[in-house]
Amino acid sequence: MGHNLQTSGKLRPVDLARRHGLSTQAVRNYEEAGILPTAERTASGYRVYTPLHERALAAFLTLVPGHGHATATAVMQAVNRDAVDEAFQLIDESHARLLHDRRTLRAVEDALRGLTADSGCADSAVFTQT
Repeated sequence: MGHNLQTSGKLRPVDLARRHGLSTQAVRNYEEAGILPTAERTASGYRVYTPLHERALAAFLTLVPGHGHATATAVMQAVNRDAVDEAFQLIDESHARLLHDRRTLRAVEDALRGLTADSGCADSAVFTQT
């Protein structure tokens, strides 16, 4: 039966989980959280996923490292509600936060480099002053 599901383009939770290195519980949790579209169920109540679910899971897992779990979840929930403009807005806002964070880190790095250049040996100057 499992082979038949795979060849027909339908996937069991275990198939989807294995392809992405996840547990089946994680896949079910992602569906319940709205990260994945709602799966159809067999007559006996088993979830049946499709290539759409696989693409949604791949998109989510790609978003997480760059945008974080919360933003990636919100983006996928918006996509699954067909609120594509909202999804793009969330990504734009995340990009703006990331840009701000990078600028802040550069400013801190520049300030620290300035300290070491001015004092010659900033570490000893900072730690001996109490």
